[in-house]
Amino acid sequence: MLWKLCVFVSFLSLSSQILAAPVPYTGKLSINGLNFDGSAAFTFALRDANGSVLWRNGADANSTVNVDVDRGHYVILLGGHGMNELSPLLFLNNTELYLQVRYFNADTQEWLHLQPDQRITSS
Repeated sequence: MLWKLCVFVSFLSLSSQILAAPVPYTGKLSINGLNFDGSAAFTFALRDANGSVLWRNGADANSTVNVDVDRGHYVILLGGHGMNELSPLLFLNNTELYLQVRYFNADTQEWLHLQPDQRITSS
């Protein structure tokens, strides 16, 4: 009986890890019509339809992730790359989520909110 319990607990642990897998996201960054090229600091957050933040990449709104941008294009794993993990229930409990992306413009020393926020949908 104990081995059945261990198998069941292992299955639950494995299934929660599968559901909490990082989510790939690709984006484009251009400034004044020119594609950015190089490393850039970003923040990522998932919010609900009311604007409440349900997940963010780091401990607070200003915790950054350095992302390599090639000719304006970048790919990131939300919940990966040293970010906070995604909750296994985040997408199950929230039918309408939006990704908020901010970029730190080193030239102007200001944060730019890349708009509009992107609605998360399944594919």
